[in-house]
Amino acid sequence: MKCCKRVISSKSQNILILFMLILICPAAWAAEDSADISTESAGPTSRIVGGKEAEKGAWPWMAAIVDADSTSNYDGQFCGAELIHPQWAITAAHCVDGELPQNIAVALGLHNLETDTGERVGVKRIIVHPDYNDRTDDVDIALLELDRSVEYETLSLYTGTDSLSGKTAVTIGWGSTDPVFKSYPEELRQVSVPVVSNTTCNAAFNAYASYYDDPITDNMMCAGFEEGGKDACQGDSGGPLIVAEDGQWQLAGVVSWGEGCAEPGIYGVYTRVSRFADFVAQYVPPAGDLNGNGYVGLEDVIGILRIVAEIRPRTTSATNCGDFDSDGDLTLADGIGILKLLTMP
Repeated sequence: MKCCKRVISSKSQNILILFMLILICPAAWAAEDSADISTESAGPTSRIVGGKEAEKGAWPWMAAIVDADSTSNYDGQFCGAELIHPQWAITAAHCVDGELPQNIAVALGLHNLETDTGERVGVKRIIVHPDYNDRTDDVDIALLELDRSVEYETLSLYTGTDSLSGKTAVTIGWGSTDPVFKSYPEELRQVSVPVVSNTTCNAAFNAYASYYDDPITDNMMCAGFEEGGKDACQGDSGGPLIVAEDGQWQLAGVVSWGEGCAEPGIYGVYTRVSRFADFVAQYVPPAGDLNGNGYVGLEDVIGILRIVAEIRPRTTSATNCGDFDSDGDLTLADGIGILKLLTMP
């Protein structure tokens, strides 16, 4: 037994339930509210999961997974995802397992889900890892192939062998800021949390409930504070846990599950991305593969040189197509770099 996946169903339904609770039991509501005020500071970041509003435009690769038939990004959003290639996003398997591609969309360029239009992109294919276990949430990772390429900065994957234990990470999303009454923000939020070892995390879960027996596998990682207070929550599933490596942000984890949100003595659980580099590489074209045929060839070089000849520099990232030297632009140096690669024995 395990709880709880950090995906949400209906924000409108949660708001209706909250309204009914206020009408039915105002006295209990007032008592609960007084208890909260007495134990929590009144600052702007004093909510249960902590954190703060993200700076607008700071995370251009951040995406929302929404119901395709919902006209509102706020009402339709139920999970997060990260753009790792102009035509591919990564998310949690439990967000999309059993979904049909035509029933969901990926929304990009958003900060405020209510007021920002952003860009919705259809999903061509959903690839849930074949070893995903929906009972234990082991191997909780999936890829979304978009139905067209987009021009947003992409996020690099952390592929190192270090466990990252003790390193400060950042998790981001539009998930609940109140795990009791499911209050969902309109703006993108972020929170910094330390990565903890799997040994520490397993010990915490084993002590938390008798039905746990080392639930944290090598495919998972944990982050949070022993005293609680800062964590991902419902609606953040599929979102990122990023770390700063080599001067750039890299995706180390994908929001997966937890016991409540920001509970003391327990940690948030994430899919460990470095364990799935081969899975990603099986589907997502490498940097420089402009035509998407799975390898870097002469056509890709010609494509880069054409872009340069047309004087169309594009802001990109190290994982974006064609930026061979990872300087953020497509230039002649990228074409030369790929040519050298092709002529190597």
